Amino acid sequence: MKKGFFIIVILIFIFASIYGVYYYQQLQKAENALNESIINLRENNYEDALVILKNVLLHYDFAIVKAPALYLLADTYEHLGEYGRAIEYHKTLIANKKLYRAGYWYVQSLVSISRLYRKGIIKASRQQNITLIRYSRLVRARLKNQIAWGNLDPESSPRDLRSVLISFFSFNFDLAVRVPEPFVLLDEVESELGFLYLRTGRYDEAEEVFSKVDTPVGMFGLSKVYLNSGQQDKGIILLEKLMEFDTTGKVRVYYVQEAFKYAVNLYKEEKYKEAQRIFNKIQKEFKNTLYSELSLYYLARYYYEANKFDDALKSIDKILSNAVDTKNEDAQLIKGYIYFDRQDFIQALKIFNDFLKRYPDSNSTRTAKEWKAMCERSIKYLS
Repeated sequence: MKKGFFIIVILIFIFASIYGVYYYQQLQKAENALNESIINLRENNYEDALVILKNVLLHYDFAIVKAPALYLLADTYEHLGEYGRAIEYHKTLIANKKLYRAGYWYVQSLVSISRLYRKGIIKASRQQNITLIRYSRLVRARLKNQIAWGNLDPESSPRDLRSVLISFFSFNFDLAVRVPEPFVLLDEVESELGFLYLRTGRYDEAEEVFSKVDTPVGMFGLSKVYLNSGQQDKGIILLEKLMEFDTTGKVRVYYVQEAFKYAVNLYKEEKYKEAQRIFNKIQKEFKNTLYSELSLYYLARYYYEANKFDDALKSIDKILSNAVDTKNEDAQLIKGYIYFDRQDFIQALKIFNDFLKRYPDSNSTRTAKEWKAMCERSIKYLS
């Protein structure tokens, strides 16, 4: 009995050794192929990367190989602009729960799909948004659980001899690209979930999610929630803080558009103090732009109507001397009005004459002529 048992153990050991060597060699070949594809991706050799990755999927049926191969294939198609194919491979990875044991590649695929929809590269239907929200919530819960328990997957323990061997030899499986840490991925998943809520008009849920994501992307999402839900003051203040971290310039572009719109609304509501603060910030930080020009014009109007003529003239001089000429005509007219109100009719007359020479085809020509005539009458009367 003991002899028979000993023989069985020896046979199992021999079997395991033979297949162990086989699996080890297979994993080594797959690792080399994947790393070669990663090098090609970094050198923008996308077609070569595609050939390698498709061969990897064809010849190696290991989760630890298939998961990164599917993600890298999808990523390659994204670089090539073939977004439909990219989404197909991302979805294939997400749909196969056996691949979840191979790392967080499926999480990156989920984030990638969400970003493609969010940026409008691929148009998402209402049902697709709902499905994404459901998957994102499930993945978020899974990540939180794994972070809390400190392991990759509570179901990841090998269940048969083949799994044991693959798991054993996978310890040395090393790719030239790293998957982000789970807490980083959790922030990304929550951010995308927040944007999904935002896109579907679920502002309360979006605000709740973004308020817990302590990243620039989370702050940006929260600012958009505020701006879309009628809390413009909070949104603008948050964007102003966020501009400090903006390395791409995209936040600045978004800020100046939204801040100007908000300031104009404040001006129309006669909330001049807050409008003035935002207009001043725009004209200082976005010099020689259309928004700076328009902000200066609103400031000039405000100061003129408030009889703060010196401040109005400073804004007007900036309008007339910068590289944008959108409001030059209007600014020069206001300048003429100021000198007329100051009863400096000679200077006002010079300004209106100059206006008529510079802008003979202006829609404001009639107005300038009327004020010119008023200046001439006033000069004649005073003399």
